[in-house]
Amino acid sequence: MRFIGAQKMALAAGFALILSAAAGPAHAALVGATGTWDNVTPGNASFLNGTGTDTISWGAKWYNLGQAATPQSSYNFAGWNTNLPMPTTAGAPRYFGLGAFTHNNNVIGGTSITQAVLTLYIDIGGVAFNITTPFGHTETANDPNHNGIDTGESCPEGGSEPCPDIVQLSAVGASEVFTLDGQSYRLDVAGFFGGGGYGYYTGAGILDRFVTEENQSNTAILVGKLSTVRIPVPEPGTLGLLTLGLLGMGGLARRRRRQTS
Repeated sequence: MRFIGAQKMALAAGFALILSAAAGPAHAALVGATGTWDNVTPGNASFLNGTGTDTISWGAKWYNLGQAATPQSSYNFAGWNTNLPMPTTAGAPRYFGLGAFTHNNNVIGGTSITQAVLTLYIDIGGVAFNITTPFGHTETANDPNHNGIDTGESCPEGGSEPCPDIVQLSAVGASEVFTLDGQSYRLDVAGFFGGGGYGYYTGAGILDRFVTEENQSNTAILVGKLSTVRIPVPEPGTLGLLTLGLLGMGGLARRRRRQTS
């Protein structure tokens, strides 16, 4: 496992947009977040259902590939719809939960998914926008009837059969820049957090992968990171050179007008 990487910089209007050290003021509040699953790979996953909704399911019976498993494995995203404020915090961006991601991990056969894209529909302070985030899926070896006999399969994350599956955020840092009440913000999808509730996070313990146990319903919080964005003001020396350059261009234009008159 590894922790989420460092912040990235974005460009706008020819200037570098730099994340400020402080989070947004109190008017930046999560009004609501929902999500739908699409662009599932492969599209011929066994008995795939639910694309375009908040829950997708897949998988055949491991002993009869012509029938859907009962129950199937599934992904669910339950977004939080609440007036969740983002109070001012000096020195750090604001981490907060966008909603609960659940992998119902069941023993299945047939063709499993390898990726599904979650489109998040987010409203912060009345400003609505979308972020798309691919979830990579590793379906590990399943052997529900091994009866204590080691079949020789190794589990990527350790443990014994049936092996845990792995959900990996394929594009950590999926982000959107938006403006609210004259202030620009950047919202990043930061990763998974294993705790619960609406609580605020410091950024520690957020991972880009989620290991899910077989035959269990596994839930983690999908965490967003809100930062203010500013366009840096030129340093006095740079501003002076720019002013001299503009004055020089003006003088050159006047001389050309005299020469042509």
